[in-house]
Amino acid sequence: MVTMQRRRQFLNVGGRTTTLFAVGGWCGLAKANVAPTDQAAAPNILLILSDDQGWSQLSEALHPQVPEGCSRYMSTPSVTARAVAFMREQVGAGRPFYVQASYYAVHLSVVCREQTLQKYRQKGAPDRGYTQAWAAMLEELDAGIGALLQCLDDLGIADNTYVVFTADNGGRGTVPGGDAAGTPPNFPLTGAKHSLYEGGIRVPFLVRGPKVPSGGCCHQPVAGYDLLPTFYELAGGRAPLPKDVDGASLGPLLRDPQAGRVTREPDALIFHRPGREFSALRQGDYKLLLFWRPDGTVRSRELYRFDPDPREEGRDRAAEHPERADALQRLLLTYLKSVHAETPEAGRAEKAAKKKKAKKK
Repeated sequence: MVTMQRRRQFLNVGGRTTTLFAVGGWCGLAKANVAPTDQAAAPNILLILSDDQGWSQLSEALHPQVPEGCSRYMSTPSVTARAVAFMREQVGAGRPFYVQASYYAVHLSVVCREQTLQKYRQKGAPDRGYTQAWAAMLEELDAGIGALLQCLDDLGIADNTYVVFTADNGGRGTVPGGDAAGTPPNFPLTGAKHSLYEGGIRVPFLVRGPKVPSGGCCHQPVAGYDLLPTFYELAGGRAPLPKDVDGASLGPLLRDPQAGRVTREPDALIFHRPGREFSALRQGDYKLLLFWRPDGTVRSRELYRFDPDPREEGRDRAAEHPERADALQRLLLTYLKSVHAETPEAGRAEKAAKKKKAKKK
């Protein structure tokens, strides 16, 4: 895990006036046990991190003073207002800046304006297992992001600012109050949040900024842990990052979405959730899923090929291509061993401890 102190170190490399702006949910970071730097030491870095209680402890430590007109509760308008006020302050001071606006929307607790809710109630029943309130919350998120982009235009820095839009996990499989018999929210993807099927890990990822071709589309798979190395490069960093920093810079893909290539070791994306007893590896068009027994041995595996169809249900090819599955399994197991990855048994113990701690509260 990278502490906020190290993130500041990687971004404050000097020599660049380009600003960075990241938009997307990141509740895991909001609840993480990290060591935040103080605002005085990094006045041009703003992290707005919202969780189930609204305003995270990390946000509180970084930015104890709430600007006039902003709420401490992390509703969508409050996140937007906080980010806009900060950007105006930084541009007024002539400083480059980094903003991470991690909206709570869309999430399990639905928060929206009454007038937006009424708009969707008038539209009738949703065509998927959502609720009208869920749709209203999504529209307000869209409006908030639009306001952030408009602020960049108004400040005259849109052409010199990188904007990244993404999410920390796939959508929910069901929405409380939604029609469970209707089309699932994540259709046609299999699985949902907490799963390593595509419904749990495939998310939107959009970037605009200097030297990023307009209208480009890239099909190379990337992950959220690639963002720190990417931001480091965009901010002017040249020295190699420490080996314990995961991910690789997406700079080559941003400059040339078709021919650009990301250099990473191993040459694959790896996901590991021992507490839920599964892991996954994505290499090129192929994806391997491993399912663990409690003792840490492999219970079963599944192999999929995306070309670029992302559907998985009924398309397991492990039995048809055992050599491919074997090669990817060796690569995954070798990597997990090299980083001393947590075992399913340890993952279950940690999960049980968290539940016990939550009950005490």
